[in-house]
Parts: sequence; C-alpha cells; structure tokens
Amino acid sequence: MKAMVLSCLIVFSLTFAYPADYVNANELSRDEAIKMIREVIKNEQQTDFTKYYQKYGFLYNIGAEDGIINKYKELEQEGYVRIKPLPENKSSTDLKTAYGIQFTDKASPYMTKPNEGSEDRTYISLAKVESVEIKELKKISPKEYKTEVSLGYRLTPFGEILLGKGMNFQRSQDAFFEPHDNGWRVKFKVNF
Repeated sequence: MKAMVLSCLIVFSLTFAYPADYVNANELSRDEAIKMIREVIKNEQQTDFTKYYQKYGFLYNIGAEDGIINKYKELEQEGYVRIKPLPENKSSTDLKTAYGIQFTDKASPYMTKPNEGSEDRTYISLAKVESVEIKELKKISPKEYKTEVSLGYRLTPFGEILLGKGMNFQRSQDAFFEPHDNGWRVKFKVNF
C-alpha cells in the first residue's frame, strides 16, 4: 500500500504575499514563516491529501482487484460507500468483474467538490494537514531565507482503510522566503 502512496506524485506550488508591514528585509522570524506557510496552505486549499475518482454513469470506478475490493467492502460496512458491479465492464480476456461505488451521505464531509467543468469526477480526502513545522530558518542571501517544511497529516476514515491505520503520513520540502515591495513571498512544493 505504501507503494501506491509513493507512486502517486502530485506537486503543488504555493505562493503567498504578506503585506508590507510584515517585511523586514533584515530579519524573518520562525513564527512569521510558520504563519505564512499555514496561510498559503489554507488559501490554496491544499490541506488534504486526496484520491481521485472517475464517474461512470452513477458509479465511481474502483476496478476489479481483490485487495482493493476488500478495502472498499470495509468502507461499505462502515457506511461510507455502496459497492456495485459496473454494467457491461467485462472484457473477453478478463473474467473479473469491475466494480464501482456510490458515496453515501456519511462520506460527504470527506468529499471535495470537483473543479468547474469536471462534474464526472470527485476527490475524497485521505488525510488532512494537522501540523506544520519548520527546521532551521537560514538566510541564504541578504534578502532570501530557506527552510525545510514538514507537514504532518491525520488520516481520515477513508485514509485509515485505504492506506492503513498505523501509517505515519508526513512530507517535507524546502520553502523559500523573499521580501517584495508588497510583502514577503513564500514558495514551496509538497510532493506526494
């Protein structure tokens, strides 16, 4: 299951400017840096690690693999989804039936609305950012700082079942801070 998580690569570039009263070209405090990163995550709505589902008719495809079907059966027992075979989805070379799911009302808090023009797909939150930590804040030039940002995630019920309950979900990446005329700017990427 860890291979699935590691093989899924989503890159987010996050940029946020703070007003000029936050800018002191000589110093950037650790607290200011954390506050900026939290604001970027919140404003860019990148607080969740999500899984994408494609809609086929009234169902979202989950495939035919036994291990995956068993995990969705757990979600069905918990009341988050209903599993059904996809209509006419058997090929002549594949004797396994592909399955789809319908999300129940209990799953609603974990569903992310699709972007405009993508009504045929949905995203489910597997984990939410719970903690933001930074390591040593280093000045790398007279007007630029760098630090490593560590994001800690808390698994949702979907994440606990699909990824595993004991999974420690944390990601790190470098962040850069630069003062501009209209305030500090922070740039960083989070790789999943």
